[in-house]
Amino acid sequence: MPTADLGLVKILFNSVISDKTSKFCTINIKNSYLNTPMTQYEYMKILYALVLDEIKEQYKLDEKVNDGYVYMEIRKGMYGLPQAGHIAYDQLKEHLQKHGYRPEKYTPGLWHH
Repeated sequence: MPTADLGLVKILFNSVISDKTSKFCTINIKNSYLNTPMTQYEYMKILYALVLDEIKEQYKLDEKVNDGYVYMEIRKGMYGLPQAGHIAYDQLKEHLQKHGYRPEKYTPGLWHH
């Protein structure tokens, strides 16, 4: 997933503030990967003793404990999954391209309209 470096950001800000007719928009997609649908699921296990009692009751986890662990399937992006960021970037790219935005070929993290 391409990101802009500090040099690019400084040049961009200087360009915008030095021209009174310039328009500028920026977004931070830091958490946009949360809850993004995944085509390939991941799996994890968590020590049953670490699960909150409310969660144990809500999902009836007592019936699903195996060797002291609960196993789960991850179907949507969450913290710690490297592919979640890539999925979110691909979704953002698709969405922005529908509206005429394109990533710059030689400048990672910079888009133009």
